Amino acid sequence: MDYVRPNAAANVSEGGLFSRLNLYLDWMQLNWNEWVINYDFAHQIQMAKNVRQNSTDYSESLRRWFRRMQERGMAGLTEWQRGAQLLELGLSGGTGVSAGRASFRLDSLLAAG
Repeated sequence: MDYVRPNAAANVSEGGLFSRLNLYLDWMQLNWNEWVINYDFAHQIQMAKNVRQNSTDYSESLRRWFRRMQERGMAGLTEWQRGAQLLELGLSGGTGVSAGRASFRLDSLLAAG
C-alpha cells in the first residue's frame, strides 16, 4: 500500500514540471481564498485605517520635503542677492549708488509676503 504524504512540498523532487505547476496553482488558489473570498468587514476596516495612516504619513513627508526645498532655494537667492549687492558696491566705487537702476532687497519682499 502506497502512502501519499500530505506535505506537497516534499513531493516536488519526485515529480516533474506538472507537479510543480500544480503546487503553484494550489498556492494561488490558497491566496485567492485567503485574500478575496475570506476578506470580511473587519479586514476592510483595518485596510482603510492602514491606507489613511500611510497617506497621512506620505502627505506629511511630502510637505517637509517641499518646505526644505523652499528654504534651500530662499537661502540660495539671499546669498545671490548679497553677492550682487557686493558686486554693485564694487562697481560703483564704494558709493553705494547704482547707475540708473533701483536696488531692492529680497528680505523686504519676503517680509511683505
